[in-house]
Formats: sequence, structure tokens, C-alpha cells
Amino acid sequence: MLNATVIDPARNVRLVSPAVLVEFQKVDRGGGASAISSAYTENGVATCEYTYTSSEPLALIARIVPEGVDIPQSVASSPVQLTVGKPTKLLLNATWNGGAKHTFRGWLKHDSTGLAGETVTVKVNETTYTVTTGAGGYFRMTIDLAAVEGKKTIYMVTAIFNGSAPKTTVA
Repeated sequence: MLNATVIDPARNVRLVSPAVLVEFQKVDRGGGASAISSAYTENGVATCEYTYTSSEPLALIARIVPEGVDIPQSVASSPVQLTVGKPTKLLLNATWNGGAKHTFRGWLKHDSTGLAGETVTVKVNETTYTVTTGAGGYFRMTIDLAAVEGKKTIYMVTAIFNGSAPKTTVA
């Protein structure tokens, strides 16, 4: 995920209005640029999804595309903040251990690579737990889920990964 925030340097604030067309480009080792995508800003931010599929060095840039909108030239998107993310998969399995004990196991991966050291949130009804992934992206936690007032009780369990700290660069 690439985000470009357009800043008005005269006021040092995000340019919220008017919407501005931003073109995202990749620049190869030889300096050749080619468009990836373009998007209009919403609340001052343009977003583009791009999957990098090569091992070659690559620069990612964003530039404002003039469209007859009266924007002072000083409102260039420089510096451009690019936030890079990667698609992830999160799996959660529950096992009843007898009594009120339940073990939740899962993994967090990007492609086939486990993501270690990431925080996963497990919500059980209105209670929130956090667990950190270990080697291979695996995690495990055991909690008590007792029957309420001795009656069969349904628990809604959700695993959430909100992403790690974005890798941000200024171009």
C-alpha cells in the first residue's frame, strides 16, 4: 500500500481541498519511470496498491498531475511519504481442553513466510487479548471461557492483525 500525502508548505498543513490527482510511479535502476497507478486525494491523501514482484532495486515516487486546478506551484508533493505494506494471512484455531480451558493457536504469514514478533489481537466477545507471534509467525494462548450461569454459552472469537509499524520513507 502506497500513501502520498499532499502538503501545502506555505501553511505546513495537509492540502484537504481541492482533490488533487496524484500519479504513483516506479523508477528502475536506470532511472526510467513508469506509471503504476493514479488516484485523487481524499482528505489530502492518495492511495495506491502495488505488489513488488522483482528482486531488482526500485524507487517509488508520487507526483501531482496538474489538471487545471488552481494550485500554487509551491504545493508540490515534496517530500512524498510512501507507506509500504504487504498482504498477510491470519489463521486461528480453537481447541477445548476440558472444563473452561480453551487454547487458541494460529499463524500470521506473508506468502509462505511466517511473520515473527508481530502483535495479534484476539477478541472474545467484548474482552480483548494480545499475543505476539513467535518463530514462523505462530502464536498460542490459553484462556478460560466458563459457561455463564451454568448454561451453554456462545462466545464470538475474532483474530485481528492491524499491520506492523509502517515502513515509511520520504522521497
